[in-house]
Amino acid sequence: MYKKNNLHTKLFNIFLFVLATLCFLKLFFEEDNLKGKNVFNLSEENIVINEDLNNDNKKDSIFIKKSDSDLLAQVNLNSNETYSLNYDKNLQTLGEYCTYWPVRVSTLDISRDNSKEIFIQSSFHNKAVQHIFSWNGNGYDDIFCSTNNLLGFIDSANSRTPKIISGNFQDNNINLKGYLYNQGSLKELNNNLTTSLPGKDTITNFICLIESLPDPYLSVPNYFYSQISGSDLESIFRLANGSNYYKFQDGYFTDLAWDNTGNITCENWILNFRVISTSDSKKVSNLTINLMINKYNDNDFPFKITSVNIY
Repeated sequence: MYKKNNLHTKLFNIFLFVLATLCFLKLFFEEDNLKGKNVFNLSEENIVINEDLNNDNKKDSIFIKKSDSDLLAQVNLNSNETYSLNYDKNLQTLGEYCTYWPVRVSTLDISRDNSKEIFIQSSFHNKAVQHIFSWNGNGYDDIFCSTNNLLGFIDSANSRTPKIISGNFQDNNINLKGYLYNQGSLKELNNNLTTSLPGKDTITNFICLIESLPDPYLSVPNYFYSQISGSDLESIFRLANGSNYYKFQDGYFTDLAWDNTGNITCENWILNFRVISTSDSKKVSNLTINLMINKYNDNDFPFKITSVNIY
């Protein structure tokens, strides 16, 4: 199902040749540099991401293109080496282009071998899609795929081994599993991340809050930092007093800071919501919310929201 045919491949190669020859590129993305990690929210049909993937201090390219049925993806290393990102048979699509559900591409060297893994989050028929691609010396393998709507990292930039987190927000709860990179594959961790992920309760409550809007009587919950910027709160109240419903689509997160014992003290979360007009259900768009949460001495919510950016 959803397999590429030869015509798609030929058209894709022609597309890349035209891009390289004419340098006629159109790139629209939101980029956050998070301690060596790059995250791109992509809203165009055909996009190019320039990123050093193999630690040679030269920019490589990730191409993602809309086809008739799904997305096609390809990597150009060292300017002249081309590799396709082919999906695993267990999930035979990279997703599809959707105006209200942007594709998210992130890169991080979880294997610690100086070759960054490529993480793609997208959607297919209004369901989340995840793929993780890892360099095997001759090309890229799809080492993980799922229809989960949350993807993140723990110990992403400290001395510990990075953990990949994948799971779902569903029925007002977050359920997660953790994985370690192990010789070209991911090994599931035994510990229960469903209850132990720092800040999980804060994020769960925040997603539920956004999904409860509009609400002109909204008050500030106690999982917001007491001294959060007034402009950040104002952006939430604008949503609350608007004329739209919100449906969570997918999210990405990573830890950013740790204490002396390695415990997480700060995280960044990027959450995508579908926006549906209250007056016309066919009027649909996207809303992305970027959150920072920090650890505080509070029994109810040890992690509080300290920053909110909406775009």
